[in-house]
Amino acid sequence: MKKIFIAVAALAFATAANAQWNFDVKNVESLTGEYKSLGKKATAITTNAGGAALGMDDDNSAVQNIGFDFKFNGKTFNQFVLNTNGFIKLGNVAPSAVNIYYPNANLATGGAINVKDSNLIYPFNRNLEASDKSAAFKVQTQGSAGERICTIEFKNLTDKIKESQYTSVSFQIKLYEGTNVIEFIYDEFKASENAALLSIAAVGIKGDDAANSINVAKGSGISWSNEMNKPQQPYVFMNGNYSTKGPNFGNKNNALPEAGHTYRFTPLK
Repeated sequence: MKKIFIAVAALAFATAANAQWNFDVKNVESLTGEYKSLGKKATAITTNAGGAALGMDDDNSAVQNIGFDFKFNGKTFNQFVLNTNGFIKLGNVAPSAVNIYYPNANLATGGAINVKDSNLIYPFNRNLEASDKSAAFKVQTQGSAGERICTIEFKNLTDKIKESQYTSVSFQIKLYEGTNVIEFIYDEFKASENAALLSIAAVGIKGDDAANSINVAKGSGISWSNEMNKPQQPYVFMNGNYSTKGPNFGNKNNALPEAGHTYRFTPLK
């Protein structure tokens, strides 16, 4: 009887843990919307987790306020920490490292999906740095109580790889109060003059681990605006981690997002 009780308890615990993750590929969309850069009223994120000036290359920010309660992965958050390599971690604890990204085209190490950190939201996780003096990180919460939107902006960055594929990239995370919808919105990326080169990023959301994640997988030469989930092209939403055989989220400077390209993640009810 005791062994049966332990087995049932373990099963119940595992079920409860999995029940926290309430996202699935059937509730994810690829859309074209509008990119509006945050203005002067937004709060510039300029301090790092140690209290010094936030660096533009491999750094975690000080804790930032969302401005409302946001539910994700069975928990309620009202704060986040930004990492300069294209992602945020919900809560008031900084990511476990500052240099979280794929070091090369090998998916086995690095990247937001593989690290131990939980509750990550990563619209474009790769090795990034400032493109020029106008680079910035900002946050702004707008709207009426119950329907507020928190926008987190990564502005005028470039990929720190050889050879760089972009001279400037900008993108945003939007968190919606009440519905707990997450959106990634991209400005038009500016291509470098370097030859098109295979490099990868992680794009998606993650709960407790890689198994509880949803990721966007795109062939490096596929247009961001292409229709998804068509059998003849590698462009899909995936439950769980990328496969080592692909597709992952490939990037070449001859396949750029259109301004306003949006990935929307809606929780299951």
